[in-house]
Amino acid sequence: MSPPNAAFAKSNNTGVIIWVGNPDCQAAHVAVLGWLKVHCKRFITVSGTLSEAIKGNLGEAISFYVGSTFDFLQFLPFPANAFSPLGSISRPDIDIVWIFLGKRPSDDFAILHEVKTTTSSSSLDYANNLINDYDKLFGTSVTLTLHTRLQGIKNEVEYKLGKPQLCPRISGLAGKSPQSSPKIRLLPTLVHDLAAGSPVKKMVAIRSTLIGRGWSAGSVDPWAIGLSQLESRLKRLARGQN
Repeated sequence: MSPPNAAFAKSNNTGVIIWVGNPDCQAAHVAVLGWLKVHCKRFITVSGTLSEAIKGNLGEAISFYVGSTFDFLQFLPFPANAFSPLGSISRPDIDIVWIFLGKRPSDDFAILHEVKTTTSSSSLDYANNLINDYDKLFGTSVTLTLHTRLQGIKNEVEYKLGKPQLCPRISGLAGKSPQSSPKIRLLPTLVHDLAAGSPVKKMVAIRSTLIGRGWSAGSVDPWAIGLSQLESRLKRLARGQN
């Protein structure tokens, strides 16, 4: 359950975590906008174009807000686009990596949070692209692999956070395949318009596909974040409007 007075309410439907506005979508919108004003600050003009890349980046920002506000308070976050969602391009890295470092290295794990955003009110099929994102983790393109992303994170931890002692623990999070990576968990997330209907069937299918790719059943936890009139809300968020 989400905390009292939270702007998003959380529920579990057949293994899919559902997030919706609390008490309504406008409350969630206002909360995300407040976060953007603090952490992003710049917005596009009223005449500015809301590209598909910006829509996707805003979906990542919404997902980051939900994760950092509710479930991942004790994690080190490494977002690709959430802090600069209004840029004209989208960095191809894993959308958000959440790293938990426990009292012992055996407690450590990482959550790979990939996000897809669709404003369609008639279909949720865009979520299928989440599978492609996770396939890249151990794919042939070296720049997109999990180990490359973890190397970038180690650089940040060593030189930005000044904690080089943590780097070996981060190196130990990933193996050479899904089967050999028990410290890696997947969080496939769809940000969608509520008018498109329930996302449960779609996200359950994505979870099943990822398990079929070699990920353990206990390592895949889908999310769906639903907001009404999503196209309009993304435009208003991009412009800094309620």
